This record gives sequence, C-alpha cells and structure tokens, in this order.
Amino acid sequence: MTTPPLAALRLPVRAGRPEGDGWVAADRLLGPGSPALEERVRAFGRQIGAERPAVAASLLLEAYAGLVAGVAFGYLVGAGHAPELAAANVSLRFQPGQVPDALALHDPLAVAVHDLLPGGRGRPGRAGQPAQLGRLASSLLDGHLGVLVARLEELRVGRGPRALWGLVANGCGAAIAQTAERTGRSPQQARELAEAFFGLPGSPLPGPPRLLEVPLARGTRLVRKRLSCCLSYALAGCDYCVTCPVFSDGRATELAAARLTALAGDG
Repeated sequence: MTTPPLAALRLPVRAGRPEGDGWVAADRLLGPGSPALEERVRAFGRQIGAERPAVAASLLLEAYAGLVAGVAFGYLVGAGHAPELAAANVSLRFQPGQVPDALALHDPLAVAVHDLLPGGRGRPGRAGQPAQLGRLASSLLDGHLGVLVARLEELRVGRGPRALWGLVANGCGAAIAQTAERTGRSPQQARELAEAFFGLPGSPLPGPPRLLEVPLARGTRLVRKRLSCCLSYALAGCDYCVTCPVFSDGRATELAAARLTALAGDG
C-alpha cells in the first residue's frame, strides 16, 4: 500500500515555537510546581459545568492524549518515523476553557531517538517490531503523557493512576483507529499496530482497547472501546458514551452505529 503524504493526513500540527493565541509550551504547562495545568482543568470544568474535578480532568486528559498520539501515529504510519514528542519539544493550543486542539513541534526535524529511560536502553521493542515503535513510546509516553499523568496525580483530581492511564489508552486507541482510517489501513492492520504498541515491554498502558468494526450505510467505521470511563455521564444532559466500558462490545457497536448514522444525517 502506498504511504500517503503527511499533508493528506490533515494532522493538527505546525512547526516552530508559537506564541500568543492560546499557545502554551508543554514543559511549562507540566512543570513541577506550575499552577498552569490546575488552572486549565478548573477553566475547562467551569466551561462544561463539571462539579467534580475528576470529570474535567478525565475529559481533558483523554482529549490531550488523543491529540498528541494522533500526531505520533500519523507521522509513524504516514512518514515511517516518529517525531520528538517529549514535552520540551511541544506546544499546545487551548481555546479559552477548552481542551487542546492543535500541536506545534518546536523542532519538526527532531526524531524520537534519544534515550528517555535509566540505564541507557530506551523502551525496548519485541522481536520483529520496528525500532520506531519503541522510540515513539519513549517520546510519547515517558517524555510527555506520563508527565501529564504524574502531574494530575499530584493535583489529586479524584482519579487513580490506573484510571488515568486508562484514559491515556483511550486517546491512543482512538488515534490508532483514526490514523488507520485516514491512511486506508485495514482493521486488522490497526489491531496489529495497537497490539504492538500496547504490548511493548514496560508499558504503563493497560489494554489494548478493543477496536470495534461499526457497520454503516456507506461502509465500516473503526471505533475504539474505552478502557476507563471518561465520566461524561456526570454532566447535565449527558448519558454514557456509546463506547463506555459499561456496555458489551455488541451493544457498543449498535450504539456507535446509531450515533454515527445520526451525525452523518443518514438516519
């Protein structure tokens, strides 16, 4: 299969170190003792009417993880290499009171190759796996999303480490499904990538999340099933997400088909 150009993937990413217009450097946002992350969680909670910090933190974390992972897997599948996504090389754009919606790579040519783990080994891969996958995990998880999880734990937002890493897994699983759709990969290829990434030795991620094939009038859509609940049902006027862990795979598939059909205006 021909690898599409990165431009065709429509990734929400730009080059350089932007300033203003809601951009914030990830290492400043996640720095020890910085109040910036707590302020973002509180502002988002007020915007969506969340009475509990756990709800705002859960939804923000999953969206944040999905954005950064979407860029990671977009590059990996679209260009065959992983960009450097450690916090020091990334800025994110936040609209007022919202989750991040775009990402900037300070040095877009930097590739995730340096060691981020003690002992000089980096995150190892399994036999037969491309080395890029282990480097991507070191950059994405150890260098960025793991720092975010640790800071949320310090803020005591009301979710434990297993739930927080489950939310990261939700975002990563969604990113893999979306990347597969954008690049014309099959559901089986998407599952193989998910199993390889989530199965890396030493990974903090639970899972992998199951990738459900949802039948629609215009074809099949691949949707990930959540591992941790995002708590959106706690918001006024909201119900459980169609891919919530409380549903069986069969029920989640039915609900997802109905939701996606309604959104497409085909129902």
